[in-house]
Amino acid sequence: MLSEYFPSATIDEQIQNLLSKKLIIDDIEYAKKTLSNISYYRLVKAYRSTLIDDRNNFKKNVTFEHLVKLYEFDNELRLTLMPILEKIEITLRCRIVNTFCNKYGALGYWKSENFRPDRFSRLKSKMSNNMDSVKDDSPIIRHFTSNKKVPLYAAAEVFTFGTLAQFFYSMKPEDQEEIAKLYYKGDKEYLMSWFMSVGNLRNKCVHFERLYNKGMERIPKLLPEDTELTSNTKLFRVLSCMRYLCHEYEDDWFATVNAIKSLIEENVDYVNQEELGCFDGWYEKLLDEVNIVSKLLRQHQLQAKFNRT
Repeated sequence: MLSEYFPSATIDEQIQNLLSKKLIIDDIEYAKKTLSNISYYRLVKAYRSTLIDDRNNFKKNVTFEHLVKLYEFDNELRLTLMPILEKIEITLRCRIVNTFCNKYGALGYWKSENFRPDRFSRLKSKMSNNMDSVKDDSPIIRHFTSNKKVPLYAAAEVFTFGTLAQFFYSMKPEDQEEIAKLYYKGDKEYLMSWFMSVGNLRNKCVHFERLYNKGMERIPKLLPEDTELTSNTKLFRVLSCMRYLCHEYEDDWFATVNAIKSLIEENVDYVNQEELGCFDGWYEKLLDEVNIVSKLLRQHQLQAKFNRT
């Protein structure tokens, strides 16, 4: 059964609807200009859920500016997260490519015997479609395709995050474990889960999707020390796993967390941190434990080196 939908409305009709729902609009012309640049669905429908009562009317003293502030906060939050998400993605991309090429060669990614047999067919299709879709726009891919051979280190640069995730998912368990050992815990199941969650968050940021008061579709697997987050499905849960992927660029992680904290404080009159999954002590948790992660990771790596000797 299709969800109910309403016919499109003019800007004036949208304003009248908001007024009938008891939203306070002090500057009608400002509201009209805003709704001519940001769709009603993106602005009002997306951010009203915490601001309305059980009769679908806006709560007392809620203003149009409140909706705009939430929208702008979300936009700034996405921009704040993008640099650290980029670092995580590029590092993962590099480590997957290096590990695979060192073992199977730069062209070994077209050979099924280098992957899990039951997963290679789907991966091959995704890689082919991915490269076909960009070959006319990518000088690197165009250069190599003229020789019919595209090395993985070039192909991976145009893989979507979804294709990259499928590549890791399709790798042999021992190869996944080798990559996972470069991260905290060295567990491929945790890394795969975190990988998918971070990718989902990255896609949300790239496509301007809402983060405020929104559950994450890809919920990361929790470490035993994070069991208090079991019922948390919002942004903070993804941040809690991201800190385990940032041990080599702690300063960037600290800057990101501090920027999020400042952003929340600057919008304290409009933003409820619980709608991001943040609780009392969230800031300290994200900062303090990354130091512990770095120390433990070094211990794991030293112990592994000792065991090999």
